[in-house]
Parts: sequence; C-alpha cells; structure tokens
Amino acid sequence: MRETRTALPAEFEELKPLGMAAPLIISLTGQPGSGKTRLGATAPGDIGLIPTHRKAYPTAASVADKFGRRVIVPKDNFARSSNPLAAKAKAVCDAEDDAKKSDKAFQVDIDQPQPKCCTKHSSRWMVDRMKRAAMQMVAMPSVKTLLIDSGTHLYEDVVFACYGRDEKIIPLDRKIANREMRDFLEALAVKNLIVTHEAQEIWEDYGPPIDAKGNRKSRPTGKFKPSGWKHIGYFASIELEMVVDADVPAGEGRYRLDVKKCQENAALVGRAGLLTDDAITFQNVAAAIWPDADPDVWD
Repeated sequence: MRETRTALPAEFEELKPLGMAAPLIISLTGQPGSGKTRLGATAPGDIGLIPTHRKAYPTAASVADKFGRRVIVPKDNFARSSNPLAAKAKAVCDAEDDAKKSDKAFQVDIDQPQPKCCTKHSSRWMVDRMKRAAMQMVAMPSVKTLLIDSGTHLYEDVVFACYGRDEKIIPLDRKIANREMRDFLEALAVKNLIVTHEAQEIWEDYGPPIDAKGNRKSRPTGKFKPSGWKHIGYFASIELEMVVDADVPAGEGRYRLDVKKCQENAALVGRAGLLTDDAITFQNVAAAIWPDADPDVWD
C-alpha cells in the first residue's frame, strides 16, 4: 500500500477550557406582554434591532432609553403588517417557472423596488434586504448586541423566500430554509445575539381512541414552546422563557424568567424563576451563567 503525503501537513494544538464563552446567544420565548423586548433592550452597547412586527419599535425604544442604551434600526420596514401583499399574491410567479425551464435561477434585485409578482420574490427581496442591514450593523463598532424581534416571523419570511407562501410544506422538506436560517444566525453570532419567539401552547392526547385511525381527544397543557425555527436549541447558549402571572402583585414576582436549556451551565437547566421583575436583565442572565466572569464585560 502506498503512503500518501501532503505538502502541508496538519497542525494541532491542545484544546483547553474557555471559561466564559462570549458573545452570549439567547433564545427567548414568551407570550405577548411578558417582557421579551424589554430584556433585549437591557443588553450591552448600542442595540441593533431587526424588527419584524410593529410592536417591537416602541417597546425597545422606551426601555433602551430607561437603561441609557441606543437602539439602531434599519430605515426599511420589515414588519409583516407593512406588507399586505404576502397574504394576497400567489406563491410563485411565471417568471420563476420560466427560469427553471431555462436552468437559470431567477434573481431578485434588492436595490430595486420590492417585487409584487409573487410571495416568493417579495419575501426574498425583504429577507435579503434584512440580511444586508443586519450585516451592516454587525460591522458597526458601537453595536454590541443584535436583537431579532421576532425570530418566529423571521423564519416564516425565510420559508416564504425559499418556497413561496405554501402552507403544505412539511418540516422535513424545509432543509434549504433551515440552512439559510443557520447560516444567517451564525454570521450574526460574532456579537451578543437575542432572538425572541412567540409562545406556542403544547397540546396532549388523552382518553381512548375516538376513530379507526387511533386518534384521541386533545387538550392544552398550559406549557409552551417556541414557535418558528425548531433548531434554535442547537444554536443558542441558553434558552429562556418569559412568564407573566397577572394574579401576582406587581414587584412581587409577576414577571418570571425560566431556564429551559443552557449549554454553558448545565446547573441552570430547568431552573424556574431564575430572575423576576426588574432583575430580569441581560447582565443578570450572563452573571447567572458565568458567576466568576468580570461584570464589566457586559456593560
């Protein structure tokens, strides 16, 4: 057997514990009004906000002002409510089909007005403009944190940009959209990154079968999971859930932050009430994960 040698042999080094793994990547789930945007607005430095719904603007601005932060937003409006076309146009237009027949991919020019031919091209224009804006904010030295509010809408837009508005696309067929989400978030993760998600209630089956297929009745469990990109757990440093209990008096634990998963500190996994009320800040989350770290890192 012949031995194969390369001109440039591989080099190796010993892998040592990193201690604190900055930047911090947070996945944050919660129902409306639970405080998701507020936590994001407490993060370090100027905050680069990618808003995909209209309520993100006033909340982030008011909270950031309270904490002495600046919020930087693109002039483009990426809020879903600003684009009623998405609900009316057909999924894919004739130009896309013609391009496939000629073996040439249809290209959307993001420096031209937003296409109105179909939801695929309209969404591709918006997603690519959003990506460009986000990468420009990454390049800004004053921006220490990026806040995507919300990741639920972002993933929907990416799916539309890849396939058009087609509700029949099952999760196993979304490989292209999943790869695009992963690549996009990896590019942003050179800075602190917070991705919020809408909460989706988990339902459970119960009782005996009610039809020939073995289906049973279902009921809500009172437990929630992130709505949107299903692979966020492999990407985030910590997965958090904001919980609000209206029956609890203000200032006595009405707002609660629970830990679902944490790759950086396994002792926090499943921790309910990690922080409450005004103590729910980016800095306190970071301190809980890395208690021995210099707090000045997160200013």
